[in-house]
Amino acid sequence: MSAGGVQFEGYLIYYGTRPRSQQYERHRSLIDPNLDVSNGRDPQGSTFSYWPNYSELRPEARRSYLEWLSAGRCDPSTPIGYVFIYFYGLERRLVKDRSEADAPAIISELRRLLAIYGDNHSFKNYCSALLDMGELLFRNVEETPTPTLDNRYSWELPIRLRVYLGKKVAAGQVLDSNDALCWTLGHPMLYPRTPVTRCFNEFCELWKVRFSEQFPKGLSVREPKARLNFQYRSASSEFNATVTVDDLPDVGAISGPISKFESLLGSCSDELDPLSRFLGRNPEEKDSAIAGALLPEPLRENGGQSIFGQFSQFLSNASKQTGFAEVRIPEIMAKLGFPDAGKADERVSLHLKRLPELFDAAGFGFEPDKRYGPAPSISDDLKLCVFPADRGGVVNANRPEYQAARTMAEIAALAARADDLVVDAEIESITSDLVSFPAISDLDRSRLRAHALALLANPSKLKAATKRLCELPGEQRQAALTSAVRAVLADQRITPSEVRFLEGLYKALGLPQDEIYSRLHSGEVGVKPTGKSALRSSQGFDRQAAGAEIDHEKLARLKEETSAVSSMLASIFREDEAPAKTADKKPAAEAEFAGLDSAHSSLLVRLIEAPMESDAFEAICRDHKLLPSGAIETINDWAFDALDDYAVEEGELICIQEHLIEPIKAIRKAI
Repeated sequence: MSAGGVQFEGYLIYYGTRPRSQQYERHRSLIDPNLDVSNGRDPQGSTFSYWPNYSELRPEARRSYLEWLSAGRCDPSTPIGYVFIYFYGLERRLVKDRSEADAPAIISELRRLLAIYGDNHSFKNYCSALLDMGELLFRNVEETPTPTLDNRYSWELPIRLRVYLGKKVAAGQVLDSNDALCWTLGHPMLYPRTPVTRCFNEFCELWKVRFSEQFPKGLSVREPKARLNFQYRSASSEFNATVTVDDLPDVGAISGPISKFESLLGSCSDELDPLSRFLGRNPEEKDSAIAGALLPEPLRENGGQSIFGQFSQFLSNASKQTGFAEVRIPEIMAKLGFPDAGKADERVSLHLKRLPELFDAAGFGFEPDKRYGPAPSISDDLKLCVFPADRGGVVNANRPEYQAARTMAEIAALAARADDLVVDAEIESITSDLVSFPAISDLDRSRLRAHALALLANPSKLKAATKRLCELPGEQRQAALTSAVRAVLADQRITPSEVRFLEGLYKALGLPQDEIYSRLHSGEVGVKPTGKSALRSSQGFDRQAAGAEIDHEKLARLKEETSAVSSMLASIFREDEAPAKTADKKPAAEAEFAGLDSAHSSLLVRLIEAPMESDAFEAICRDHKLLPSGAIETINDWAFDALDDYAVEEGELICIQEHLIEPIKAIRKAI
């Protein structure tokens, strides 16, 4: 076909002159070859109205339209008005003419156009509605709909979904999770939040799990009295059509299940919120181990091919034999996708910072863990001791009993390490002490054993532990030393270096060294010295040669002494922490948030009160002698440690994330 010298394929097009009987009827898509076509063009579509009509186009606009038809009707940059002229013809043929012969081709063409021009909201809505109408008229409605975010294009539930659900309700069938999800996503009054749109695949999986938990037998819906009929309003405004579908109930008139769907939609969104926020700031981390760890628990892959799954499997294999395993930081980072972890970059730093979350999600605890006591900085030469523990093995590290047991484990580990040779018997001695220690749980014991093993794997200086012991009263010092002596005796041999360790420990505590030799000679624990022994030797000696054994009464006495000293040890830990708070150059009263100095605290207070424009923010930073970018990074690092999320958002305004304002105010109030 041709018009105005432009050749085009006569496919799904109204072409020709209008009969006199129809000359007053609007036909926006009809191409009349007798109308003028200019040599000029209107590529921007700047000359036609909201409802374009081929017969009313200016000659230059007609040429642009005809050339679009000739070029395959696929240029995404074409003004949408030209696409609508073509669309009006498809709509007329399918709905008004009810052409069953052309219906398959028209439906296929509509899907093609939707894929190209669906970014235009108006075209997407009209095209989707026409597709539904075509499927409804010619009985091509899919038996099982697919969940999609593209179902919402009018103030009604999509007609094809109403037909599908109506058939199930009429047949007395319960709705499964897929039915409920499609209904939810297509309902005009239920709005998916960002976690749903950003993490749609994960949302669909989570919905299936949570729906099955809430409705294990499916959801029953009572059939409404309202019957289904469909009013189609043409995009061209040239006609309307009404379709009555069999005798189906109209589920669009049902409100009962909607509140259930809304509640489930909200709870699933909340569960996905941490992942969504992380990906919003780090979109390149979609397949990272951190993203895997932030998935809701039912979706986490503790095995398999994902990076997080491989990480979980690595920890499981490593600890399978004994329940505990020593792993180096480079090994861990390699499993997280960083074989060259020594090459510092932002992604490596991000994963190192969030290691605790990764372990928690994988179901493993580790030591040293700064959340449960003092810990060294993470470095390539650091070894972690990992152990299986639900959700990372959360314990109350502030309990006096736990703190006392931790100190005992530290002393015993230091004693076992004195000769630079740690044997299994020494480790089991520490374990035995923990088993007999009162008022701590099995999980506490697992974490404390891991702590001791981590100390043995990462020898630390004796001064810190000795300093804590120096402040104990005399009786408590004796009780605290019990674990150290038992550890030395545990491997059936006492070396000169172990004796020297105990000698130095006793000397530092101001205790008579004769007691060491008496205890070691007799195999006693917690007994008074009876005199100096001939045990001072450069060659070492055999404990069994002394002919002494540790009986149960003495062990019971040890347990009693340990219990008596536990509260005192816990108070010593608190006394150690107090000076650290006053070590800042400025008084703590000047800083309103623990962990931030007064300048950054003042800046954070201003931000939680109101957002700031960039110029104002920079001015305040200058007043506090801070660099704007550095100040934001410092506050975000603090917020990440305190609230597990970044606080400051940068854009046209510098502001605090809305959901963090109240938690930050609560922290300020608590201080």
